[in-house]
Amino acid sequence: MVAINALGGRQVPLPDRTGSRTEFPYLLYLLESERGLRLRTDPAEIRVPGQRIERMLAIDGALVFTSGGSTAIVPIPVPGEREEPGEGPRPAPR
Repeated sequence: MVAINALGGRQVPLPDRTGSRTEFPYLLYLLESERGLRLRTDPAEIRVPGQRIERMLAIDGALVFTSGGSTAIVPIPVPGEREEPGEGPRPAPR
């Protein structure tokens, strides 16, 4: 089971320092149903650039986020693995 917590929008500087973009971070919590829905690990942060999430589905080890006409797919983090800086959701293939 998973739980998602929205942290609200924030401005993030662009790498070339010519401006900024809006990013919407979410915390993903993995829960253990066998232990009364206790936290399985520390939360993982998922950053979604430029859009708020309207819907989220968990399918076969991945989270599918949709907003308006766009879709992003993020693998569910494996406990013990760390996300590389700058990684975010990958756009879904069309």
